[in-house]
Amino acid sequence: MLDAKALRSFIALSDDLHFTRTADRLGIAQSVLSAQIRRLEDVIGAPLLLRRKRAAVSLTRTGEIFLAHAREVIAQLERTERIGQLAARGEAGPVEIGYIFSAAICGMLPALLGLVRQKLPLLQLRPSMIETPQQIAAIADAKLDFGLIRPRPSYPDAVRAIPFYRETTLLALSRSHPLAGRAQIHAADLADETFINPQFHANDGLGMKLLQLSEVGGFTLEPITQVNDFVTAACMAAGGHGVVLAPQSLRNIAIEGLVFREIVDYREGLEIALAYRADHSSAPAQSILAAVTAMAGSGQPPWPHFPMLA
Repeated sequence: MLDAKALRSFIALSDDLHFTRTADRLGIAQSVLSAQIRRLEDVIGAPLLLRRKRAAVSLTRTGEIFLAHAREVIAQLERTERIGQLAARGEAGPVEIGYIFSAAICGMLPALLGLVRQKLPLLQLRPSMIETPQQIAAIADAKLDFGLIRPRPSYPDAVRAIPFYRETTLLALSRSHPLAGRAQIHAADLADETFINPQFHANDGLGMKLLQLSEVGGFTLEPITQVNDFVTAACMAAGGHGVVLAPQSLRNIAIEGLVFREIVDYREGLEIALAYRADHSSAPAQSILAAVTAMAGSGQPPWPHFPMLA
């Protein structure tokens, strides 16, 4: 078996071609250096050096060939050691990221990925679009390093979340809808509307906003058409099947026939939070969180709308 210390000694000796000088440079006895080289030759099964008087040496043909590969092995060992050290600090290796659809279209996810590439280039990011409840469960089970989620009133003990982004809500509706031509739309004007909502749950971010809207307008949320995603909801609204209470960033998707209007007496915002494990067991998540926080604190947040740091 080749020994890394002996390989380093052989490389140093091949540079000096003198046992005494190399031993002095390495801070070892000449006898120790000689023993290391002999062990290498025993493993290889052939002389690596031609010994001469006064400790001067030259490489054999085998030694010349072996030297090139020895340098490659040591360089790879050094790279591996460095990667291991960076991984221990959360600066290298794979990172599992969850995100909601809105985090992509509002620009938060692309900006975060760009920031990580700039600040932590050895991290291998693997983003997956996953709904908030599933992200929270995956972070608690250590299957995700972190996620971009809709904030919740409470989390499992293993999960923490920091809101970093806020955007306003708008009404998305068909261009041919009677309300689309109004100068102002109030919450009460929506009393007879069918709301189209992706994965409606009363306790999620958008579900809570929709309940608040109904309270402001003095109406009940019936009927509600439930769909699986915002793109489907937006297309149905464009086709005249109802209206959508949507994050402002949905405007970034150009859908023919879909328009957006403000609700003048309802200006609540939607938040996106960065969720991670409370025990800090994911070093990459902590490194990314530190990079985001540092940039936000510098007055140059990595995405529009200043992050909501406490």
